[in-house]
Amino acid sequence: MFESRVRSGDFAVSAEPLSVRLGADNDATVVVRTRCGARPQSVAMSVSGLPSGVAARFDQPLLTAGGVTRLSLACADRAFRGIHPVTVTATNPAGEIASGYFSLTVDPREDQAGAARVWLNPTIETAQAGFLAQTRVTVTGGGAVRLGIRGEPPGARATFSPTVVYEGGQAIVWIFTAPDTPPGRYPVTITATDARGRAGAAVFTLAVNRWKD
Repeated sequence: MFESRVRSGDFAVSAEPLSVRLGADNDATVVVRTRCGARPQSVAMSVSGLPSGVAARFDQPLLTAGGVTRLSLACADRAFRGIHPVTVTATNPAGEIASGYFSLTVDPREDQAGAARVWLNPTIETAQAGFLAQTRVTVTGGGAVRLGIRGEPPGARATFSPTVVYEGGQAIVWIFTAPDTPPGRYPVTITATDARGRAGAAVFTLAVNRWKD
């Protein structure tokens, strides 16, 4: 049984681009758009999921729903590398929220050389809320690796078969959405981690459509 912990407002948030790449001492900008609901309302913007060493700043942290703000990202040399699912959230005075998502890739460290490489087929899938999506994972290099996932949509759960694969092996990942999973595009990160802690990753884009009675 799915349990919703999301108190959604009648407004929406989206982030563009859906995938952002940063290198050491580099920066990037994400455009965050809000869509107004049935009534005018102010919303406060926040961001979560950023790795250590990446700083973020909204040019307008408080705006009226329907407005646009820009999220500036700056990457220090010590930033934690890898692919990270990031959530941008708008909260109105009543505590209701709406969220948008993007994936942030921080270029890998030299000590990640030899890590597994992850390939997905397909790399993008659409599912109605309450239904599932799936993709096939192929791993090259890294020996035996354990698969993992980050950035699933709210209320969703994921299952791998199998969870451990060997070089050249394949697995299927199923992502089960909930009937009340908010519609939107979600960058979901699939990881493959070897016994030495080295990890490879790829991003699967899951587009969720609204539940239809």
